[in-house]
Amino acid sequence: MRAHDKVGRLAVLRAYRSIPFLARTFIFLRLFILPLEEIEAFVPVGAVLDIGCGYGLLSHYIAYRNPRRTVTGIELDSVLVARANAATPAGKKIHFMEGDAATVCLEKYDCIVM
Repeated sequence: MRAHDKVGRLAVLRAYRSIPFLARTFIFLRLFILPLEEIEAFVPVGAVLDIGCGYGLLSHYIAYRNPRRTVTGIELDSVLVARANAATPAGKKIHFMEGDAATVCLEKYDCIVM
């Protein structure tokens, strides 16, 4: 793991400090297991849709890595959406919504991740 990647992961982890302990533990483990840096390298600057975003971990990571990205996460589980939104700091261009990806207009996004 590169030093700048570690900083990005720690910034994301800090955003989740207000959610319940078990959810925070899950996020902590995912942060260090997933190849986030490798995924983020393929994501262009622009509007990004994260389908099945869960707690919003990937959405937050790619937004932290490049502030010129606007990230929208969509998830069926309202509890996960609420926790993802709770972890979103003011001023970040990240938005999470409850819904089915089949109902989203995909043409307005430059990139879709899952």
